[in-house]
Amino acid sequence: RVPASLSVTSLPATNPNQFVASSDVHRKLNVTYTAPQAGTPVWTATVRAGFREDECVPLRAAGLLGAVRTFDDPSITAPRKIGDHYNRNIDSACVLHWVSVDNISFAGPNALGSGNDLLLRAAPSTLYSVRPGRWSNPATWSDNTEPYPFDSVVVYHNVWAGFTRPASNGWDGYSVPERFPNAMAAAVVIQGGPDSVAQHAALVFGQDSTAPVNNGLFRFGNIPSLASTRLGTDCLLQINDCGASGSLASTSQADFLQYALFRTSLQPGLRGLVIYGSNRNTQTLVHVNDFQNAGWLQNSGIFEVGD
Repeated sequence: RVPASLSVTSLPATNPNQFVASSDVHRKLNVTYTAPQAGTPVWTATVRAGFREDECVPLRAAGLLGAVRTFDDPSITAPRKIGDHYNRNIDSACVLHWVSVDNISFAGPNALGSGNDLLLRAAPSTLYSVRPGRWSNPATWSDNTEPYPFDSVVVYHNVWAGFTRPASNGWDGYSVPERFPNAMAAAVVIQGGPDSVAQHAALVFGQDSTAPVNNGLFRFGNIPSLASTRLGTDCLLQINDCGASGSLASTSQADFLQYALFRTSLQPGLRGLVIYGSNRNTQTLVHVNDFQNAGWLQNSGIFEVGD
């Protein structure tokens, strides 16, 4: 059901309620609506919000337009992220950009309060895997966005980085390299469990010709800005409930080729943290600052912990 009435006021180049120039789109989007009648279902909506290039200049310069998310922005209390599964049109050649988001609602965790602004802000979020897939594939994640260095990540499926798994075997066939190999996320939890999906929760690293050009390094941790030359720092990687039963995988280069190229989506996945060996010029190197393991770490590359 939809509200009996709904009004959206869009004011170009105008501060929203709690505007921060370095992270926010400079447009005020105010939403008012009538409350649904008692006993009627709570409505949900997909919202598309447009803005001009001149209203996002600092975000474009900082490389943050792809991390613009939607927030319920009252005039008094702090903004709160709402919605999930984003789509964006942020090509600089377009006169009008837009961000689309699902599951905006009248009540619950994704509620946009009547009379509040819909704030467009590049800010940290917690992303979780919604399907097996490559780390760099937006479709792998709940926000439909590759994680940014300031995001936290929860892995429930087989998620891999540094290589392509072919669509002909039932995988995503995604070959775009990871965008932020020097700071892939601010925190990571590989969350296993007894159900059919989470029992194969794994973060898997290897290298083929589609790996990022970064000397084999995949590093986790936040950075001050995307333009910073500092490597990621202060990341905690946790493995929870991965590997209580089953058998370990072999992680040689030959085993990597079997996993990457020949194993199909109908076969059991790996679990825990897996670093495959490499016959490329560089070994696969995964670096975190803090590590807590209640599962399996399987390593034929290099795994570094600490600053």
